[in-house]
Amino acid sequence: MKIHSALFLATISLVCSTAALGHDLLAANGAAPAWFAESVVAAAPAASGVVAAAFTAPAGNGLLMASSFAPFKPKVRYYWDGTYFYEESDGIPDRTRMPNLMVGITSWQQQVPLPTSYFGGTTNGTTNTGSLGYLQPNYWRIPLVPVAAASPISLTGNFLRGAVAIGADGVAIFNPRNNTGQFSQAIGELDAYGGHCGLGDDYHYHIFPTHLTSVLGNDKPIAWGLDGYPVYGYVEPDGSAMLALDTDGGHNHGSWGYHYHARGTLSGSTWTPASPYMMSAMHGTVVNFDSQIDPQPTASGLRGSGTGGYT
Repeated sequence: MKIHSALFLATISLVCSTAALGHDLLAANGAAPAWFAESVVAAAPAASGVVAAAFTAPAGNGLLMASSFAPFKPKVRYYWDGTYFYEESDGIPDRTRMPNLMVGITSWQQQVPLPTSYFGGTTNGTTNTGSLGYLQPNYWRIPLVPVAAASPISLTGNFLRGAVAIGADGVAIFNPRNNTGQFSQAIGELDAYGGHCGLGDDYHYHIFPTHLTSVLGNDKPIAWGLDGYPVYGYVEPDGSAMLALDTDGGHNHGSWGYHYHARGTLSGSTWTPASPYMMSAMHGTVVNFDSQIDPQPTASGLRGSGTGGYT
């Protein structure tokens, strides 16, 4: 067992140390699209983290999105058009901020995280011709102006594949339930950051990444729902106590507009993630296709389900 554990940790270290190299190599041939670079109309606000020579003021939540992703550059890249905010990354967290990746998992899925090409220069790998992502760029796409759904879709029994949100660090956030319907956090499948590597070899969270608050503070979203609504930690953006949430797991008050919150229990000054962990339903309009929100990028696992791993 000690040999296996040592081999696992060595493999994790090797794989994740090469993630930045893979990102840099992709970045060399992965500049923002010409339509973005050529649409210069204004100087970029400093908080957006955007280079002024490639800036067009975005609609809706665009500047807030840029301000939450900016601290994680160059591990993440982003740009926008008139409708969507596009985010690119290799899916591997910054190991200087998250040194204990995959540590603390007690119910292991026998995989290790590998970089994934969530980049516009890669073609979405879905073979389902009915998907909106079929033959499209393999980046994350978030609506700049979210639209409240007439009938919000519950996460219970839905979206058991793929992501429902994206962390400000470029890491996908899946349903808090795994593909068997069990809460991943409750059964020991997650590390100290609320993530793990599934059978697709891609690292992802199953709870909101509240540890990113140490980088972003309370006033910037730690994540974004794929419906376009921001996600904050356990307190309001001004640091005050979280107000009551609606049945979807969010609320609309003050000047912040509708937003979701991480869910947990407070003991003294310490928060602990607790059921239902994140939003209960997608408050915004999304397409529910093939058990996931569509479109979204695909991971490129090197091994098929049930074909091995590390024991």
